[in-house]
Amino acid sequence: MDSTRPRRVPNKSCRPDWREELRTNCMKRVKNDRVHLLWKIRTQGRLPAKDMKTVESAVRNIISDEVQKLKQCVDGKEAQEIDVIWEYQGPQEARPAEFESEDILLEMERLLYEDLREETIRKEIEDLEEQDAYLAQAIFDHMQLSEEGAENAKLWCPVCKQGELRETNNLIRCSLCKLRLDLGEDKISCGNGWLMCIWNIWTEDANYRPSFAYRTCLG
Repeated sequence: MDSTRPRRVPNKSCRPDWREELRTNCMKRVKNDRVHLLWKIRTQGRLPAKDMKTVESAVRNIISDEVQKLKQCVDGKEAQEIDVIWEYQGPQEARPAEFESEDILLEMERLLYEDLREETIRKEIEDLEEQDAYLAQAIFDHMQLSEEGAENAKLWCPVCKQGELRETNNLIRCSLCKLRLDLGEDKISCGNGWLMCIWNIWTEDANYRPSFAYRTCLG
């Protein structure tokens, strides 16, 4: 046998360290699933920006899934070591061998927490923009109704108080009584406030009653 030929390395020895593989898989899951996670959290109501329990729950679900996948591909000893991560309860209760897995949990939580914070800010901006749009539309609708109401408003006769003042061919007349006002060349219309002024004087000042007379011109 040729001793110069390089010795073949077993496939198992080419396998990356399970810690690095778990880290890579978990981080990939966080990045790929964060859109779904954020959508799920938003559907539950207001975003819990300061509620780390939501983040921790999502992290543990991902780790649990990836741990089970990884345990199927390693031997018994490595499987026992992998279980350490899932049983990890925090730095206060951790054994020395468990500290190496803490950074995985913290990094995953940091990624999700940053996404939640950004999502909270974006949601607040969307709410403010939605409120501004609603108020602007409400003001616009109110102005439209006010303009339509002003155009369609009826002016009642200040004499009989029952008839409606109407303008036809420069002639203002009451629909019930004999009130007639010839506008002549002045082109006064019901919309310029002149008749409304007469109406206010007539209705608000009980001691004063304007008199109306026919004239060939208004001067």
